[in-house]
Amino acid sequence: MPNVKALANRNKKAQKNKAARSANRFSRRTVDCATYLADPEANAGSTVLLQQSDFDHGTVRLTTPVRAVLTEDISFNPNRGETNSDGTLVLERTQDWNPYAGQTNEEQYFDQATGQLLKPFTLGFFAAITVEADSVIIDLNGYEFKQSDEHAIMQRFYANIELGSAPFPPANDTNSQGPANFGVDFRPATNVTIQNGTIGRSSHHGIHGNLADGVLIQDVIFKNQEVASISINGSKNITVERCEDRGRVPDGGVDGLDGIPILGTWSALRFAKSQILGLAPLGLTDYATIMGDDSVSNGPLWRARVTEKEIFDDLFGQGAAGNNGIVYAGGASAGNAVFKNRALEVDGFSYGMLFNKFGAAVGAPLASQPETFDAENVFLSDIKIENVRTTVVEIPSASKLDGTGNQVDGIGAVFQLLNTYTDDDGGTQGLRAADGTYSGTPLSDLQIAFAQLSLANLLPDGSKNPVFGTLSIDSNVVDWATDGTGKKLLDVYGDANLAAPDADNSRQKLKLYAADGTTPVDDAGTPVEYLIRWNGDSMHHTGSEKGLIGIRMDGIQNALLENVRIEDSCASGALGGGTYIGSADGGHEGQGDYVGYGGTWATGVRLSGCKTVQMSNVEIVNTDSLNGPAHGVIIAGGTTDVSLETCRVDGVVAGSGQTDKVNAVQLKGLAGYPNHAPQARGVKVEPDTEAISYSELDVLPVQSLASLKRKEEEINLNAQRRGGQQKRRTSRNF
Repeated sequence: MPNVKALANRNKKAQKNKAARSANRFSRRTVDCATYLADPEANAGSTVLLQQSDFDHGTVRLTTPVRAVLTEDISFNPNRGETNSDGTLVLERTQDWNPYAGQTNEEQYFDQATGQLLKPFTLGFFAAITVEADSVIIDLNGYEFKQSDEHAIMQRFYANIELGSAPFPPANDTNSQGPANFGVDFRPATNVTIQNGTIGRSSHHGIHGNLADGVLIQDVIFKNQEVASISINGSKNITVERCEDRGRVPDGGVDGLDGIPILGTWSALRFAKSQILGLAPLGLTDYATIMGDDSVSNGPLWRARVTEKEIFDDLFGQGAAGNNGIVYAGGASAGNAVFKNRALEVDGFSYGMLFNKFGAAVGAPLASQPETFDAENVFLSDIKIENVRTTVVEIPSASKLDGTGNQVDGIGAVFQLLNTYTDDDGGTQGLRAADGTYSGTPLSDLQIAFAQLSLANLLPDGSKNPVFGTLSIDSNVVDWATDGTGKKLLDVYGDANLAAPDADNSRQKLKLYAADGTTPVDDAGTPVEYLIRWNGDSMHHTGSEKGLIGIRMDGIQNALLENVRIEDSCASGALGGGTYIGSADGGHEGQGDYVGYGGTWATGVRLSGCKTVQMSNVEIVNTDSLNGPAHGVIIAGGTTDVSLETCRVDGVVAGSGQTDKVNAVQLKGLAGYPNHAPQARGVKVEPDTEAISYSELDVLPVQSLASLKRKEEEINLNAQRRGGQQKRRTSRNF
């Protein structure tokens, strides 16, 4: 094995020397942020002082080499929507936390030739700072830099610091990766230092980036990021040292929210509304007819505004601090149960730190090493990660029978044909009634209207107009929801609770019925049916063996984890609800095949498809899954050349939330059930890995039985294991 530690020391020294030279050069001239933004080229090589007012109207874009220094705590809340004197939201507000034409620094967010919003800002202010240049230093200067509570609710796609000019790089010549088209003019960050302070609340990431080269993150405290403190894809020469991730528990108090009060459905509502409003100037056919007059209560856009106001008022209006988003004063009549997060934890997958090969990390962990490594030299030292937790909510979706054409809206949010939500009175809400007719929610009504508008504005060749993004809600579903004749969408047995699997015991299907009981057919005369796809979240990201992971590395060559402690991680998600077995149902199109539900998993460190990793003095303490498997370390996906030296795993508990007796068939993942048995492993090494060595490896209490709660006394199920070498390609679990 190459000496990864020596490589890390050389890289670290080179990065620090380069940063020191830049800091010395930048110290010769100091300017305020307004001066810098007025002419970034002329002010390149300066120290730029940042204060709260610099962020009042959006993202600070660092497009030339500079040293940016905070002069006070920053709470990002740009273009705040207007509120009344009692703190309640103005329904007909002109600002809505998004870029708007004519705003301060308009040229930063709009094409001045066309007046169009720049593509990176398609989903709003995706970051407070973007680093779009070589040789940039961000000195937090002992202050806290965070997303405000309001903005964290109103902007759900966000990173405090983005290492690039857009949230995702191009996928091809015309589109980017990610949930929207962020453009193809992408400038990654290179030779960046972020240091000396606290990066606080974020609805997604603390620091996020793609294709970066040369990133030094040192002496930073992270707290209250919902998805990950650091998430970096396809990048090289990354050093993170003396950093602490304090987990997912917000500050609370008078000005703070107690947890995360909204689900992914809220994000879908916010973005669908913004996307529709962005189409208004395009002169589309039937826009006003379908969407209604947005100034009166006669259309889906207006209903979305009303729902937003009700929820915002309940969270932030006068006296709202006492309920922290639990009451939702609008009640069942407004459909607000569809958005209420009763668990108060993120309802998707969550990480401490994530380092991934090129591409968004939305799919299953890698099944094999990449042919070439585009992500390499990732070095973590003196790191503490604690209190990572999640309550993943499984969102089944529906696709064509061949698995393509999944029913999602314009930003990829699932059209939730199957989920129901419990209101405060114990009733349920959802877009499909018990008899299979369309019931509708504020979100689904908006998604259907968007699909109607798309069908009314097809291109001359009959294809979808690209302005409608990822939309794939088809005409049959639109017809079911809008024609008023009582069409029903039921599973193939006509059983609305979807209790029975298909005849081959592996798939469930939805079938459309007309009011007279006949089955509608498509243009080819085939009955209209849909395949139910499980094992995903509200954005159709597959749940494969993810749940929560303290440190996840996929497709990384040369990595060091030295003096790392991960403690008190908990996955609280419920068991998967599907009846599938087989990769055709457990995997998602383009995201890899996978058998079984993975949203309940809890893992300290996972290495997949990696090469040459040294773990030294790594401690993983108290990793808990209430309903699924729990692991201290997983080494899988063809990973090779890994050494674990003086590492310790203590307190891995699986199935701690189960009752004394659990349906053994369901938990063992036998035919018709998706869930993995709640087994605990200190270190799990898959048989497709090679050259895995251990020295001074201690694995202490590991509790695998679902019928047992965690006991106060230590139970040493796997005594100390010292030394050892994996010489054959066989599974090692201990």
